[in-house]
Amino acid sequence: MVPPPANGVSFFSEPSFWLPLQVENSAWTTHGPFGFWLVAALRPGRIVELGTHRGYSYFVFCQAVRALGLSCRCFAVDHWQGDDHAGRYNANVFALVDRHNRRNYADFSNLVRSSFAEAVDLFEDGSIDLLHIDGQHYYEDVRADFETWRPKLSERAVVLFHDITEHGRGFGVHRLWDEVIETYPGFAFVHGHGLGVLGVGKEQAAPLAALFALDRDPAARDLVRAGYARLGQAVGDRRAILANDAVLAERKSVDAEFARLQASNKALEAVVAKLLSQEGEGRTAAAAVDRLGAVEASLGKLAKRLTKASAKLRGSRDGRSGVRRHRKKKSGRRSRPTPSPLAPAPAALPGEPLAAAAIAAVWTNGWAAALPLWQDYVDSGLPVHPTFFVSSGQPEPQNGGFRTVVPRAPVAGDVRWCVYTALFGAYDALRAPLIRPPGIDFICFTDTDIEVDGWRVVRLPPAVDPVRESRRYKVLCHRYLEDYDASLYVDASTVFAGDIGRFVRRWCLGRPFAMWSHPQRNDVYDEAIAVLVQRKADPRRVVDQIVAYEAAGLPRATGLVEASFMWRDHRDHDVISFMEAWDEEIGAHSRRDQISLGFLMWRLGIRPEVFPAHLGNARKNFVSSLSMHLGAAGEKQTERGRRRVAGSRPRLVFLYEPAYRGSGSTTLRIFQLADIVRSHLGDRWEVAVTDDADIRDAVVVVGKGRMATVSEPALEKLRQANVAVIADFVDAPLRSGLLPFIDLLWASSIGGYRSALAIRPGMPVDLVTHHADVRLPRREPAEAYSVGYFGEPINAVATPEILAEIDMVPVSTRSDDGGWLQRIGGYALHYAVRPPLKDGGHKPFTKGFVAARCGANVLIDRTDGDAIHYLGDDYPFLIDNSRPASILAGLELARQSFASEIWRAGLEVMRQVEALSTPEHVAREVAVSLRRFA
Repeated sequence: MVPPPANGVSFFSEPSFWLPLQVENSAWTTHGPFGFWLVAALRPGRIVELGTHRGYSYFVFCQAVRALGLSCRCFAVDHWQGDDHAGRYNANVFALVDRHNRRNYADFSNLVRSSFAEAVDLFEDGSIDLLHIDGQHYYEDVRADFETWRPKLSERAVVLFHDITEHGRGFGVHRLWDEVIETYPGFAFVHGHGLGVLGVGKEQAAPLAALFALDRDPAARDLVRAGYARLGQAVGDRRAILANDAVLAERKSVDAEFARLQASNKALEAVVAKLLSQEGEGRTAAAAVDRLGAVEASLGKLAKRLTKASAKLRGSRDGRSGVRRHRKKKSGRRSRPTPSPLAPAPAALPGEPLAAAAIAAVWTNGWAAALPLWQDYVDSGLPVHPTFFVSSGQPEPQNGGFRTVVPRAPVAGDVRWCVYTALFGAYDALRAPLIRPPGIDFICFTDTDIEVDGWRVVRLPPAVDPVRESRRYKVLCHRYLEDYDASLYVDASTVFAGDIGRFVRRWCLGRPFAMWSHPQRNDVYDEAIAVLVQRKADPRRVVDQIVAYEAAGLPRATGLVEASFMWRDHRDHDVISFMEAWDEEIGAHSRRDQISLGFLMWRLGIRPEVFPAHLGNARKNFVSSLSMHLGAAGEKQTERGRRRVAGSRPRLVFLYEPAYRGSGSTTLRIFQLADIVRSHLGDRWEVAVTDDADIRDAVVVVGKGRMATVSEPALEKLRQANVAVIADFVDAPLRSGLLPFIDLLWASSIGGYRSALAIRPGMPVDLVTHHADVRLPRREPAEAYSVGYFGEPINAVATPEILAEIDMVPVSTRSDDGGWLQRIGGYALHYAVRPPLKDGGHKPFTKGFVAARCGANVLIDRTDGDAIHYLGDDYPFLIDNSRPASILAGLELARQSFASEIWRAGLEVMRQVEALSTPEHVAREVAVSLRRFA
């Protein structure tokens, strides 16, 4: 257990579980969680660090200051040349630190390039609340640093000493620590080369006084040490994973670049051949020669880029890429596997040579000269691959100088905000939020006659120019939402797949303007190319717009955000003026708002903060994703039209497969689901369950087992005899041959729902949540710590070390006798870590729902199915991966935080999860879905 709080102080609070935004290879890496806690506990007014190097520890302090909203100034003092212990390094190190600081913390953080002795006079006596000494580590040096800076410390000051457990290479910090701890109260961490926390000030904050008092309680002291050692290990594991991911990403990007350039080269050669043949046929020679010249010039550049990409590719495969690699001594380990061979580039579609020629002309002769080629391409109507794009050669999208949003403590005061969208011209299918938190308004401005569960529809007269009208409501939020202090705009194709209320409270409130970085492009010029390739605007208007921006001096690589997800505070004058200017810019040029948005960010110097990349992007993240635009066609309509049920109590029949009669899926998704619907909707629907396909004039729900065995003729016959066929596929793949005979898909998971929308656009899909077993009694949280796994043992990640920490309770999903229901009670934590699905399927969050009904927390991989959608990115018992080391660290954290503030925060999330899986909630989802046929 966590040591009892001293005077109400918890040694593990929410900041302890934050993840550093900057993950450098640093000896301080594993102390990041304590650094976050320390800033939250001390709440300093001034922080000074002596010896910053790459900035990991310093930026931990800065991140905490930003997240907590403290009024604090931070100073990093270093000459950034290195020393005997850190090694010598060049100016690139300072450049990287300076760039990160300017992008994220420039409003309160200062980098002081000088010696420690020279910098000390910059600070008043008694002004520093937190001093971190991590410079040259000889005893004489660290003692001189402490004594020189001691007069600058405040009455509540804390001093940190790193490397207090290092005894080699002349390190003398441990000697000074042994001396000062005799005079001042302190606390020593022994992991990560050792970190000494010294209470120099006489008026220590209560959390620090309690921490220092742990020296009198060795058992509690060791628990705190172990807890932060485990937390630090988790951060270290994350850094290692990100490093491996960077290597893989490097290889993938090189492979993709090489394949793309090969395809572009072939496409341009095809254009050359076509232009030569046209010239030979007597076409206007001058025009052909002009266009041919542009293409030939671009071919030369492409040849150079192909050569460069080829060399880069070889270097990546030989281990010589830009990602730093550490040489390893030869050992008996297996050698690195050979990368898979380069995938062949997809065959060019007929429109791609024309598009490639127009792009080449842009970069060779300029936008105005390329306009005829763009017009030819658009007029041809010839298809291109959806992802076809020839880059200008600019660097891959980076942060673009945007400040990254960091999570903050809850903002004081009542901020009235809403979610809204604009849908004009029936371009998209507005979808009900899959998770709809109470108390949040979802508003849709539209000129169409729609009714969608969860949305308040504001109907407007039909628009003469639907695109322009949609942009007006999108941009001028402060005009059309005067009753709200702030708003979150989303495109009408957005699917809400997580708790948007928790997301806004954690990432948006207190910020005037926040968006996602563009995942593919980093400037206006490449955005214009993409718009033209996708034929989303009139070429002349786009080209004229870009020519005007060039004339205004717009440089390259100024950064780009995606305008499908925008948080704005209506009370911020800069935001309001920016939106008014944006609306005018859209009216003056093309309707493509991201082009004008990128230009105005540069011209006006107003830029949104961007959400962290690890949360996703505007197109897919843990709270929302974009579905495909449907255009005017809308969702699938059968050739017989959409039939309606007749009578006051139409029939709803659940059809199962006899061979799977005793399976868990049949028990829950046929018999129990039918009982739930009968209990809650029995006054409106006559509900039946059968294994006999001789059904007529009903809405038929075909279960997972039956969908796996039914033939296409049998399903067609069933459909012809009934009002509609609903396929409840749960987590099984659907045979494509059955789709023509299905009217509606029921997804049991958020992942399955989003996948169905992406893979089968136009096919109606509804979410009917996979409820927990109704035979399971609801339980209150356990009073003692214990961990249990419930399921088939083969589906759990289980090493001997993990099995020593948990109880295994086998449950067969093939033959469910319900015996496990008596053994599930009493566990405080449910273990739900399983190997990745090999077939790429989408499992329902059933284990999470079961844990919630049992009043328990759940330990689960954040990448596992729906976990992060229901639990959120800040749930304390989400682990980064299913590796045994991460699992054991997660189990240790759960053990140490039991009954603490963190544990209770987890249980609060689980209570919300339980509410999303009750029979009442599932019955409501079914009722909304069945309106399609009523």
